[in-house]
Amino acid sequence: MRLDFEQGVAFGQALEQIKEHGVQLEDHETRIGSLEGKAATAEGWIGRIMTAGGLWVAGTGLNLSAENVGQMIARILR
Repeated sequence: MRLDFEQGVAFGQALEQIKEHGVQLEDHETRIGSLEGKAATAEGWIGRIMTAGGLWVAGTGLNLSAENVGQMIARILR
């Protein structure tokens, strides 16, 4: 099968588009990985904040001193 000039140009353009899509996919994968990392960090902090709030409420209900509740929260946030 013999390719003429127009088919060669079209083939080259198609290859370039495929290459560009590959680069775009790599960029998207990088950004998604970064967002997943940030989401995991946020998830960890939200869990810590919820735990600290729960301890504060529990400490208030048990009439613990603010210092004792603060110490428990500080241990969790470390």
